[in-house]
Amino acid sequence: MQNFFGIGVDTASMTTEELQEARNMIREMLSNIEHQLLLRKISEHKFKSPVSSAKV
Repeated sequence: MQNFFGIGVDTASMTTEELQEARNMIREMLSNIEHQLLLRKISEHKFKSPVSSAKV
């Protein structure tokens, strides 16, 4: 039994085709998550407040 985002999936009883389909779906999800992370990092870096070098 594998746990994906809080959902238990019995991978031991899945057919080869079902496992391949699940693998492809998981890869696509991971790719989307990695893309979102990259966009967020770029956004955070771009809009991050510049550190003031002029200290009083």
